[in-house]
Amino acid sequence: MSLYAVATSQLRSRKAQSVFFNKNDSWLCLKNKHESLVFEHADLGFEVCFSLVRFAEEKGIAELEIKLCEEWVSDKEDAIKNIASLATYLLDKDLSVGLLFDGVSYLRPIRAELETMGIPSFFKKPPLPVGAGEILFCCAPPRARPAQAAEAPVKSKIEPRSKPLEPRSKDVALGDINLDEPFRDKLMKHLIESGKTNADIYRKSGVSKQVFSKIISTPDMVPTKGTILCLAIGLELSLRETVELLQSAGYALSKSITLDVVVARYISVGVYDLDRINSDLNEFGCPILGWRPREN
Repeated sequence: MSLYAVATSQLRSRKAQSVFFNKNDSWLCLKNKHESLVFEHADLGFEVCFSLVRFAEEKGIAELEIKLCEEWVSDKEDAIKNIASLATYLLDKDLSVGLLFDGVSYLRPIRAELETMGIPSFFKKPPLPVGAGEILFCCAPPRARPAQAAEAPVKSKIEPRSKPLEPRSKDVALGDINLDEPFRDKLMKHLIESGKTNADIYRKSGVSKQVFSKIISTPDMVPTKGTILCLAIGLELSLRETVELLQSAGYALSKSITLDVVVARYISVGVYDLDRINSDLNEFGCPILGWRPREN
């Protein structure tokens, strides 16, 4: 579970799948620039957040943000109590939830308490200047488009192939299929080789104890890509080991995704500080990784 808070006047702060907001006493969902009704004439109490999370789970939404109403956060003590209860509710859920505060004046008074609870908070920053992406180690410059011929002949019809296609065989031999090591087995191997306790791993990874226990105790469970990246950071895996662990779960690191590039850059140089990584992810407007449980 990942829970964070952002002070922003905008409706969206990150690249979350969906954003829930209140409009004329009804709750709407903004997804892919399209609005849809979720709850009509809903109570404006903070309990709506729990209903929105349940709605997101039913719809398969793993990353969401909720635009908080001013009356929910106008009282400092009530705001802290409500957010703490939401954090507890999300402990065993593999979701990324962002709470959007309408301005710095609402978030700043409770920011210290949120950090104590392990909930990172940010003040929305302006867009990155042109050229800021150049620091990413594997962002290639755009390719120059090849010059086209001045007068290319236009074919009036499709020419037949010089050689006909070979007929496709109907017999497919499946007996020689060799599967790679499954995700859970590969993860357990890294856990044993690390020599660290489970508690050390999930704390450094920013993964809750409940989610970590579920991953290692459920043979067929495949966590989200973000959770696997957190585990790679906690285990201090090399870049190659991280790629292999992701592949065993059906994921990959992409040079076209900013979050992947930022995380890969830190791992490639042997820096496994989740706070530093999340700081850079926030700078680039990416979802942050992990959730840190409150220290006793």
